Amino acid sequence: MRRIGLTALLLVSVFMASGCAFLTWDPASTTLTATVRTTTGFTTLSPGGTITVVASDYGKYPAYQSPAYDLTDVQVYNDHLLQTRDDIIAANIQVSATMYQTVVILPGITRTVVSHATSGSGVLFAEDEDFYYALTNFHVLDPGNDDPVYQIMAFGDTIPAAATMVCFDRALDLAVLQFEKAGRTQPRLIDWTTRLSRKINEGELVLAVGNPEGLENNVTFGEFVRFVSVEDYSYPVIQHSATIDNGSSGGALVDVDGILVGINTWGSETDPLKSFAIPIYLVYVFLYNNGFCQP
Repeated sequence: MRRIGLTALLLVSVFMASGCAFLTWDPASTTLTATVRTTTGFTTLSPGGTITVVASDYGKYPAYQSPAYDLTDVQVYNDHLLQTRDDIIAANIQVSATMYQTVVILPGITRTVVSHATSGSGVLFAEDEDFYYALTNFHVLDPGNDDPVYQIMAFGDTIPAAATMVCFDRALDLAVLQFEKAGRTQPRLIDWTTRLSRKINEGELVLAVGNPEGLENNVTFGEFVRFVSVEDYSYPVIQHSATIDNGSSGGALVDVDGILVGINTWGSETDPLKSFAIPIYLVYVFLYNNGFCQP
């Protein structure tokens, strides 16, 4: 998890776009411009113009209404939340990245050594006949100039398994890992499309799942606070109060039904109840640009 100072935050409006796009944020003109681009991902997409969304468009999207909001029986509501917890734990993965570099010991003698290692979280969102695909943060996997080895632990695993980074976007701080199914039956996929055209409700209950400080499959509760601007990033992000910590990077932020609303990425340097996530519409743009979905 990346940490940020609270002084870097500014309240901003947020916009949603669907379709094929790479977003740029322009607070001065209160527009979000999305440009189709070619990708080197799984399915190459052809460039095709731009999409511009004005601020008022986001307000036209309906608020999300979960069936759980209408539950009046406390036990039934609790059971619903516990089921959501179990579902998102089954979609969570542990991610580790070890970077190696070759150093010269003596003239003509070299040795491969570990330069650094990172760990984080991820969430399963797609599968094919042979592989699972998981979202995480690029900064968890960033090899720099070194040679990386990526490993994951999916739900039900007892030993780490090899993984491959198949696409990434440094600016959006998102990446996708691929790993073999290898007979796994316990993992499940997250729902990452339902909330694309639904606003996040003020004060909406959210759950964060990840592996903070080595704690496996940890789930915390909080609420959506607002959209904010974060220093050094050009797009608005979700601020929420579900606690995250080092190792939470790349983990899922979901609603009461376990539907993805964001990818947890930053925590506050001074306040554990100020956490930040990349919103689902940017996740969608990233996945679309890398061939995982169609308009």
